[in-house]
Order: sequence, then C-alpha cells, then structure tokens
Amino acid sequence: MQEFGLCSAQRGAAGETIIDDFLGTPRPQYLASEEEGATYYADVLEGLVATGAAGAYAWCYGDYDPRLFDRAPLAHAVRERTFGLVRADGSEKPATAAFRALRRRRDAGTLVRQAVPTVLDISTDEYYDAPAEHFRRLYLRWTNREGA
Repeated sequence: MQEFGLCSAQRGAAGETIIDDFLGTPRPQYLASEEEGATYYADVLEGLVATGAAGAYAWCYGDYDPRLFDRAPLAHAVRERTFGLVRADGSEKPATAAFRALRRRRDAGTLVRQAVPTVLDISTDEYYDAPAEHFRRLYLRWTNREGA
C-alpha cells in the first residue's frame, strides 16, 4: 500500500510556487494546476501498478471548506487547504479520472500488475538499526536497476 498526494492551486489557476509555513519555518511549496495534478496521479498510479503495489491511498478525499482558511493550521499552512481529489464544493478535480480509468481496467481484467521487484535484502529490524545507511544503499541499488 502506498500513500501519496498533491496540493493544488485553485480551480482554473496555473501552478505556482508559494512561500508556506512548515511548522514555523517559511519554505517554498509548489501548488500544481489541476491539470498537472491529473497527470501526476495518472503517472503515480501507473508506477504503482508497474511495481506490483497492493493498493494506493490518495491524500486526501476533499479540499477544506474556505470558511476554515482563517483558522489554524490552515491560516498559515496554505498547502494543506487543497490536497483533495474533490473540491470543497463537492465537484471532482480532473485527477479523479485517473482513478476511474484504473478501476475500469481492473474491472475489465486488463490491469496487469507486475511482480514486486526484490529490492529489500534485510529485515525491517535491520533496516531501522541504521535507516540512513540502508536507505542510501537500497536507493542506489534501485536506481541502478532502473537505469539498466
């Protein structure tokens, strides 16, 4: 199972980088256009299918109601306002089409999940004994496999 998400710009707006509050620290944050969001979700879902993922969880269902934007944490964490697949008014964003297409393929029996590649060669306990070291090694192993 894989969780993923994307904060989006307001309906009809182009993608833009804003300065947002990350736990009291200002940082740049990209708000994707809804069309960019649709492409992102389609690409991520295809990637998850290709790697044999058992499922996917999009963060999150719906955008926050704008009446909450002046309250914490939404008053400062602008990115959190628009992670939804559904707008605050209940209308669907273009990204929902990617989920519907995947569901149609699954229902038609044309969704072919690949076998999960063998990437991990250690137990969970071993990994968490030295996560930074193992992450670097496993990431290099993954990228070398992808580039082969």
